[in-house]
Amino acid sequence: MARIYLDNCCLGRLFDEQDQSRVRFEADAVMVILELIQAGHVTWVSSQTLADECSQNSDPEARQWAESILEHVDVVVNLESCDEADVMRLEQAGIGSYDAMHLVAAEKGRCETLLTTDDRLIKKAARACADTLDVIVMNPVDWLWRRNRENT
Repeated sequence: MARIYLDNCCLGRLFDEQDQSRVRFEADAVMVILELIQAGHVTWVSSQTLADECSQNSDPEARQWAESILEHVDVVVNLESCDEADVMRLEQAGIGSYDAMHLVAAEKGRCETLLTTDDRLIKKAARACADTLDVIVMNPVDWLWRRNRENT
């Protein structure tokens, strides 16, 4: 069974303005992925870092929704046991601190994929960290497309 990590951008995509087709596609993909998680077809790995980041959302509706959906996480990685050197290595490669912590949590949680709608993170992870990361960083639409192709 696939093990994935959804970052805050994925969860927040559902509350973004849906007037652009890309945003709608990504929001729909996140909803399908959450349905796969609830159906037991995908394992959702997360961390306290994601919960902390979601709790800082200034939109009360989005914050409350994120807190309720995080109750469906299958595995929570304890980042206290993570090596700070891993986070620092990613930060030195140009990855922001929250993103670095998400990546380390995804690796420690044995995820194949970290899903994000953040193009910069996808590019930075592919360019600066591809040889050192044990997790693929990709857009949820691309992940669903790949998953569907592999399952047909």
